[in-house]
Amino acid sequence: MSEQVSENFISVSERLKRFKPNSGRRTVKHYPTGIKKLDQMLGGGLYAGLTFLGARPGMGKSTFALQIASEIAAAGSPVLFYSLEMPSVRMEAKILNRAIHMRYPNSSLTADWFLREENNTGKQECYGTAEK
Repeated sequence: MSEQVSENFISVSERLKRFKPNSGRRTVKHYPTGIKKLDQMLGGGLYAGLTFLGARPGMGKSTFALQIASEIAAAGSPVLFYSLEMPSVRMEAKILNRAIHMRYPNSSLTADWFLREENNTGKQECYGTAEK
């Protein structure tokens, strides 16, 4: 019986001998982040699963993660983004802000502007710009 078992399994050293790193075949689907250098370092982008991002407070973790999530979603893949620190309205404002600045780089609209109550007057004109 032990002979049958050994025939069905392959040793790690034998598996490594058969491994061809540049075979061009990916075993895991990667999702490009939109940041070329990061994608190169990650071997093509992020792969499906739970991803944690850590840094000190105020370093732009959420904005960075939203940028990556937006790129992956824009490519047609579903994305779930959850933040314990940021309410959904702020996330929506940041996503909208990024979309506007990708299309209109010199726009004066910001995420904070969308969230300020005192800017309610005249917002309709700016929303028209955002909807284009």
